Amino acid sequence: MAEGPAYISSHSADVILSDIRPIKLKGDALAALNEFLDEFLYRILGAARSLATGRLRAGLLGVLPTALGKEALLEAEVELRAYWDRTDPARGASAGAEDDSRSFHISWAFEVCSTSHVSSIC
Repeated sequence: MAEGPAYISSHSADVILSDIRPIKLKGDALAALNEFLDEFLYRILGAARSLATGRLRAGLLGVLPTALGKEALLEAEVELRAYWDRTDPARGASAGAEDDSRSFHISWAFEVCSTSHVSSIC
């Protein structure tokens, strides 16, 4: 499997899964899960064609138009607010509001988001 960003570490996966029952993921399974998350991120960015938060919301709901998508959106908004409170409280609510769709480069956005672990930047 290709080496790429790891959204879920082996330790985190063990902790999450152990809430249900004692279990450990093998490296190949963890790599497959992280590749799936890469693909999911790429599809969201492709649907949004922007890093503006409104377009990312629409992109996420376009890719995952279910209750799970709505729940993911709520969690992402909480994470984003916490990020801005920690890093730039003055920017706050206006963060990510600008429309960059005309100059959007999906490869660059994917690289930035995947190496920054999407919840921190995108």
